[in-house]
Amino acid sequence: MRTEGSGQGYEGERSTTWILLGLALFVAAIGSLLGSGAVSRHIAIMSLVFIVSAYLIGRAARSRLEPWLPVLMTTAMAAKLVGSSVRYYVLEVIYQGSGDAGRYHNFAVEIADVWRGLEVPNLATVAFGSQGTRFIAWVTGLLYAPFEPSQLGGFFIHAFLAFVGQFFFYRAFRLACPDSRWKRYAILIFFWPTLVYWPSSIGKESFIILFLGLGSWAAAALYRRYEVRWLPLIGVAAFMVSVIRVHVAALFVGALLAGVIIENRKSKNTIAFGRLLILIAGLAAAVPLVLGVADEFNLELTSLSADDLEPVFADVGDTTEQGGSSVSGGVIRGPLDIPEGILKVLFRPLPNEARNAQSLVASAEGVILLGLVIWQIPAMFRNRAQLRKSPYLLLCLVYVALFIWGWSAILNLGIMARQRSLVIPFLLALIAGLGWQGDREATASEGVGPAVLDSSTDSGATDWQGAGRKVITRDAQGTF
Repeated sequence: MRTEGSGQGYEGERSTTWILLGLALFVAAIGSLLGSGAVSRHIAIMSLVFIVSAYLIGRAARSRLEPWLPVLMTTAMAAKLVGSSVRYYVLEVIYQGSGDAGRYHNFAVEIADVWRGLEVPNLATVAFGSQGTRFIAWVTGLLYAPFEPSQLGGFFIHAFLAFVGQFFFYRAFRLACPDSRWKRYAILIFFWPTLVYWPSSIGKESFIILFLGLGSWAAAALYRRYEVRWLPLIGVAAFMVSVIRVHVAALFVGALLAGVIIENRKSKNTIAFGRLLILIAGLAAAVPLVLGVADEFNLELTSLSADDLEPVFADVGDTTEQGGSSVSGGVIRGPLDIPEGILKVLFRPLPNEARNAQSLVASAEGVILLGLVIWQIPAMFRNRAQLRKSPYLLLCLVYVALFIWGWSAILNLGIMARQRSLVIPFLLALIAGLGWQGDREATASEGVGPAVLDSSTDSGATDWQGAGRKVITRDAQGTF
């Protein structure tokens, strides 16, 4: 009979074996590519650094319930670099460098020279796009300062930034949900095709996912006991997102406040007081974000009505309705438009709408996501009561709902497929957190109520305590 200690030792040996085998294959592949001249030396070094970094992050963050995390993150980083390489090939070869990534790179190379001279470049140095666009080129130049990477190297850097954001999303989920669901969400968040591919190039999505992930982790920690010490980190994350896209930051802060207001866990007086302080601080922080959104979309807040939003939707539609991926319809103006809006924002293009290989791959992912949602809807509906006891899942639900409404105005499936990466982490959290009824039944059979992590630790590897029920510890191995 194998004891717990021997079992953990066996798991560790098996993980080490797979890691060593993977590294051996990786070194052999890189050596072959370097010898043939197909890969530059700095690309090989960056790949190795990022993959080893992913392993070290996973090893440092893993708990007793997550012996699989280092190997999973190492594999995920390798997949991320492959996705980044494919993204580079599509942009540079198939679309002949017509995307913004090339312009970001060219300006970043110039800005990096200024940084190397120990000067702070003027944002006006970047002569194209909005403030968010200029900021991305400016920061990319800072990242370029220690060396001079190729454009593919820039893609890899941004892919790693997005990967770190995905790690923070996983950490947030780990704080908010039972351990039996951690591995399931880890696989989804690290290997979902949209997240492997779209944010893996030089662009806004990688930075937004990085800071949305950071903000989500801080929010999940905040929700445990409503400690105000988490507010500065949330503020930094929201501010960085707002510099790039203020409406995304406003959406996140609004969803966070909804979680604070709606959830109904029983709490002590000190927690209730902290909750009130956080609500006041959040509402105060929301004011400049709302003003920023109004300024961006030319809205008059003093007399805002549903009719005033119509010109905004029309303007967004006119701006995005161009190219071969343009569509019509799907804009949510009333309840009857919701099904079509959900279909467009989350699942289109459908296979019958695919015009080339790229859109065919995107349509396949949409079908898989639609099938996953349909499969889990019954369990998610049965578990809906958990939403009011899990403020982080409430945040995810509100964010997804508002994203669908706001982004339904986009009339281009290509743009929609790329920006969908900003909602997928929250949608996957809802699916993994509320789906799979069997997990809920197993938990209920042991007499444990809605999972709330004890805030005495930050590791996520602690006991789960039900409200007024007994405390248990469960090993999450083999639950996926």
